[in-house]
Amino acid sequence: MAVLEPFLKQLKQSGSIMFSLLRPAYSNCRLCGRSMKPIVRAETYADASYARYQLPIIPELCESCNRSIAWIKDVRCLICGRAVHCDDCIRRVDAGFIWNRSAVRYDSVMRSWLANYKYQGQEHLEPLLIDMLEPMFKQMTTELISRLNIKVKPRRYKYMPDILTGFDQMKHHAAACWDIVTYVPISEERASERGFNQAQRLAAGLARRYGLPIASLLLRTRHTTRQSFKTRLERLRDTRMLFTAEPAAAALLTSIYTDKYSHASTFFTLEKQPLRVLLVDDIYTTGSTANSCAITLHACSGITLELYVLTWARS
Repeated sequence: MAVLEPFLKQLKQSGSIMFSLLRPAYSNCRLCGRSMKPIVRAETYADASYARYQLPIIPELCESCNRSIAWIKDVRCLICGRAVHCDDCIRRVDAGFIWNRSAVRYDSVMRSWLANYKYQGQEHLEPLLIDMLEPMFKQMTTELISRLNIKVKPRRYKYMPDILTGFDQMKHHAAACWDIVTYVPISEERASERGFNQAQRLAAGLARRYGLPIASLLLRTRHTTRQSFKTRLERLRDTRMLFTAEPAAAALLTSIYTDKYSHASTFFTLEKQPLRVLLVDDIYTTGSTANSCAITLHACSGITLELYVLTWARS
């Protein structure tokens, strides 16, 4: 038996090496850096107004970090996208946008993630925030197509029915739903201080993934202090006349609208619909910023617009 011990030891070491080679390699969590395994989870949304589907999972995050995401599961207010009863929208007057949808609740964890990205120079978190925004964008697109009965053009290659599924199918629907993507601008002082506009980055990342046109349509007229330090009344006052349209905004919107219906022939007429604009921002609090942006765009354009808002967090 003693003679076999070196052989058995060598065999055990060889087996361990082979097992380590065959074992799937797990990457590290993008947020906390810990090694992670594939996540399997079957939690669902309970809101009856939406189809039941699995709670979003960010593959680049570990189980612990995924569970810390405060996803908005139940949309209680169909105007502002809030997960609880909303009194603000009952008092809503002079509305410029149709509705807002947000991906997460702005709790302490989500606040720290966004602060690290915006103020602590952790720009590597940007793809993560876009990943978190994406599930609500897809849900919003599906909801809008269903509610407004938007006609989606037939797919180009009908003889390959299984090719455009999943992500490609959503790109197809997004192109039919959204005419242009834009974002809430920041002041020159804030851009100089931070080095980037987080709303622009989120909008650009989302538009790039789904092949949607994106443009800067708004300018900020003055610098203001952070909205997070203000009361609701102060926010409403502060956002009055806060934005103006880009000089080329009206011409661009008119051009998109004209191109949309330019293929109609004399033999048939397409039923013209408003131009659908998706406005992106990082946080929705009272909706005063989004509403001010929307009213400004309505005023600058000679065509009918429908503005929808997509934000990363709802406070």
